[in-house]
Amino acid sequence: MIRRMTLAVCIATGILFLAECSQTRVFRDMSDIEMSSLKAINRHAELAADKTIAQLAQMTIRSPKLTKRFNIEIYHRNDSTAFFSGGFVGKGSFKGVISGSMLKFLMMGEKQYYDGLISGLIRPDLGHYGYVVEKLRSILAGRLLCRPENPTLEDNCSVWNRELHVKNDHVREIIYISKSDPIRIEIKLFRFKDKFPFYQLRQIKLINDKNGATIKLKFIEQRYGPVPDVKFSMPDVSDWERIEYFEPD
Repeated sequence: MIRRMTLAVCIATGILFLAECSQTRVFRDMSDIEMSSLKAINRHAELAADKTIAQLAQMTIRSPKLTKRFNIEIYHRNDSTAFFSGGFVGKGSFKGVISGSMLKFLMMGEKQYYDGLISGLIRPDLGHYGYVVEKLRSILAGRLLCRPENPTLEDNCSVWNRELHVKNDHVREIIYISKSDPIRIEIKLFRFKDKFPFYQLRQIKLINDKNGATIKLKFIEQRYGPVPDVKFSMPDVSDWERIEYFEPD
């Protein structure tokens, strides 16, 4: 089945990658940053690697054709990222699990699902933006900075320019700017501590300066520790309708 783009899929696609806005900021040179702040961010990534992260965020989507705000649950462990939104009294509810390059996405109210490569979710192929998906997943998992000494944490950093915004000797904001696309990822941090978790995510914005849309995740709650396995599992969909891919309207 080929399906036209619905709001739920716009939202799910937003979770996977793009959006837009433009602001002017002044950034300090790396030499101004207290090294202990950077060490804490890297130490956070090391300790978060073997933990399950649960996040509740308010997601806001703005574009010339759409403005939508709702809450979304996000979970990350190992190589898997799960997300869920209950919609309004079940209407428009969706759930997804990303494992590596694969995605299973359910539209529960309609009993329809997609199961395949992330790049195949929408035609034309989303494969070009895979590096954006990976960077976002790394940020959600607590890996904010590139680690040249550990290639598993590289996250294709060579395709991004990075800017660090510093205030009171803490890294308060990190901005990744794509070298090939009009895409930026803005990450705001707060609640700095001298033990794990060393910081909290305040907000993530995914930005495309060309298409006039913005997707923002404003975090309400974050915690590290066990979560029920059902958050990463999917119901039996043997009698559901399979969607081959979505076509934007």
